Amino acid sequence: MYSQTLTAQLPAVEQHPRFSITLAFANVLMLATIVGQAFETDYPFFVQINRAVGISLIVVFLLFHFPKQLRLAPELWLLGLFTLWGLFISMPRAVDMYAAWDEGFRSIQIWALAFAVVGVTFAKRNMSFSFIIFIVCAAVLAIEGRITGDYALAMETRTTARVDTVVGNANSFGMLVLLGLMGLAYFWEAKGKAWTRLLILPVSVPLLLALVATGSRKSFALLAAFFLAWLWFCYGRQLRRKPQAIITIIIVLIGMGVLTSYMYHETYMGERFRESVDQGGLDDTRTGMYKRGFELFTEHPIAGIGLGQFRIVSGFGHYSHSDYIEILCSTGLVGFLLYFPIYVILLLRLHRLGKATTDPRIRYNVGLFKAIVLTILALGIGAPTFGSVFIWFTLASIIGVTYCWDRDRKAAISQPVRRGAVRYVRRPATG
Repeated sequence: MYSQTLTAQLPAVEQHPRFSITLAFANVLMLATIVGQAFETDYPFFVQINRAVGISLIVVFLLFHFPKQLRLAPELWLLGLFTLWGLFISMPRAVDMYAAWDEGFRSIQIWALAFAVVGVTFAKRNMSFSFIIFIVCAAVLAIEGRITGDYALAMETRTTARVDTVVGNANSFGMLVLLGLMGLAYFWEAKGKAWTRLLILPVSVPLLLALVATGSRKSFALLAAFFLAWLWFCYGRQLRRKPQAIITIIIVLIGMGVLTSYMYHETYMGERFRESVDQGGLDDTRTGMYKRGFELFTEHPIAGIGLGQFRIVSGFGHYSHSDYIEILCSTGLVGFLLYFPIYVILLLRLHRLGKATTDPRIRYNVGLFKAIVLTILALGIGAPTFGSVFIWFTLASIIGVTYCWDRDRKAAISQPVRRGAVRYVRRPATG
């Protein structure tokens, strides 16, 4: 019996590889992907640009894949099987084939995006640039909302305005801002963290206010849930050994308290929250969607009704506002069991990595990634995320970097000394 532990003197796991023109080009393509997704509503020509960018990103990934004989991460296998199931098994049952093929083509695009981003992030060994993309995009769009005056209008309780910027949807913009705030949390414990935090705090304020201006109750509730999960997974263990961690916890809790009080009493988002409280929680429309979705699942339990069909056959004319209901009624139990184990595999890998390391920075990243993944799962309760470019870009980045770290962990069991990677040693298990 052996246990796997990390040696005390380890090089940083987020070591940057040597400069590569290919990787630099991949960074440009990844930036173009998110920018194109954010702007395609107001500027339709970005749709065509995104397709060209996606093909280029896949080619870049293949340049790493074949020479290094990389294996696909198990999450990609499952996502691919889920996509095939939706296309060739559940789709023939569709009532509206146009809607089915539209959703099916989007599923193919999501898999291709995940395939490329996992590979590029694996090669880079860190996902710093992925978070930088979200921070920059969210900040630029928040400034755009301020300049146009949409922000000031949305913060008034007497109006029903919501900031959506060029994204075209207030909930989607709220999600983008939330991902930007997650990116700031990623850099909170970076090297030279004192200076980094001085930069993070002023950047976080306009992002937080922009999220409030979206009027998206879901995004704000998820922000609170993410911060609590972040504090728990990243700082919970440190309180006994590092009492100074309590400072971060106090700053976050006070900041959230002030923001929540301001939001609830002074903004249109707060008015929407008060309406929800008066109604006793979910409105009748969403409750009806969930009930109808489950009824459709019970009628077609194995293969579902087909991709994109809920809005056609449910009578609501819209998607179900739930990842779980949408997948269950669209692809049946088989699709559900192919898709959601992706999260289980990723969380189990994070758990293994957290137990295998003693390095505080690695543990911090593992804890942060857990908080992000669980927040995305919570988001799925109120929105279908399996077709979201923003969400799958984030998940694919986490999958890529953790798959890289886990491969190092496994390789180091038989090769304890390995330059440029995390070093693990085999020691007899005690007890």
